[in-house]
Amino acid sequence: MNSLADPTAELTNRVACIGGAVEKLVTHGTRAFLEGRVLESARSAESRKRISEAERDCVDFALTLLAQREPSPGDARAIVASLEIADAYKRIADLWMEIASRPQLAKLLPELPESERTYAALLALTANQLQIAGGALRSFDPGLARTLFERDRAVRMARAEVLFSAVRMLRLTPRTMYTVVDALACARSMQRISAYATSIADAVVFMKTGREKWIADQAARPAGRHVGEAA
Repeated sequence: MNSLADPTAELTNRVACIGGAVEKLVTHGTRAFLEGRVLESARSAESRKRISEAERDCVDFALTLLAQREPSPGDARAIVASLEIADAYKRIADLWMEIASRPQLAKLLPELPESERTYAALLALTANQLQIAGGALRSFDPGLARTLFERDRAVRMARAEVLFSAVRMLRLTPRTMYTVVDALACARSMQRISAYATSIADAVVFMKTGREKWIADQAARPAGRHVGEAA
């Protein structure tokens, strides 16, 4: 059986490059929002197109590797995990496009001071989740993956805060209904981005240790009852 170590490393490097592109996309948008600037949806769309093309190239490259020769168990695990990570990054880019499709939100949220603060906190948490996921992928560090599992709960709580503050503001100023609806839709997208970042961590643990994902997930979580995802 021939080793695919070098081609497999190239595949994981390609996936890491996709992750870097997605991180830049989200970081740019986060900075724009925090600085009160409108998100550049056209620029985001072009970045999203390049990310999608890179993900398709990764799939083609992986299929070529599998067709050329029989991979070792470790190589097969790396290929499967790499494809899952690439798909997660593509979905994150899609979700970010949903956020970027509401470029007016950065200008409207100041009408809702309380919601603006909680929304900005959620946005910063989400961007940080992606950075940690990228670090886990580049370093193959299961410890960083565990950090993601723990912080994902903080993202869910931040999204709940956005929901509660938006409802309070809506009761006080009903005319802000459309801004509130946009903010809640974007908050949902950000929570899903964090969930995909966590799935990237799952795949990194699987690639590194060979453990099944649900086992890695349970090992990373503290004992006790877990609160379900907010609706």
